[in-house]
Amino acid sequence: MAILGLSAFKYTSDWEYETSEDTTGSFLASVSFGRLVLRNVVDDERLTLRYRCVSVGLSKGLPFGLSRAHFTDPSGGYGPVAADRRFDAGCFPCRGYILGMGATVGVFQGEGGLGGGVMNMFLFGLRPFAGLRCAGSYRATTPGGGVGAGLAVFELDD
Repeated sequence: MAILGLSAFKYTSDWEYETSEDTTGSFLASVSFGRLVLRNVVDDERLTLRYRCVSVGLSKGLPFGLSRAHFTDPSGGYGPVAADRRFDAGCFPCRGYILGMGATVGVFQGEGGLGGGVMNMFLFGLRPFAGLRCAGSYRATTPGGGVGAGLAVFELDD
């Protein structure tokens, strides 16, 4: 699988990234949980996935911190979900991976200020059968930057 792209997947689906929210706490390793909203461009159906992820990586900054992204923070996807098979709600629950890199320049800056940005790749399946790329803004308690990779669990949000 190409790390910088999703070219290893054969097909593109009708699903695209719409928005997400995330809370991540770190003390040497990171624990994240959040929701990912996908939209079907054909019938405008929404698919909301909950995820939990434990990750490790390389970073510059303090060894602890807390970050938070809300549905209303600026974010966007890079193309449709790429897949090797049909992609829909029937694919979940599943395990997978989240790869990311991000940086923040300040501390929590209130609802109006954004402290940092992140680029993520979500890969669905332990042997990935689908993936998507997205980027967004978030707020953080401490400045820093880094790259990380984590094991995740994805479930349908009720």
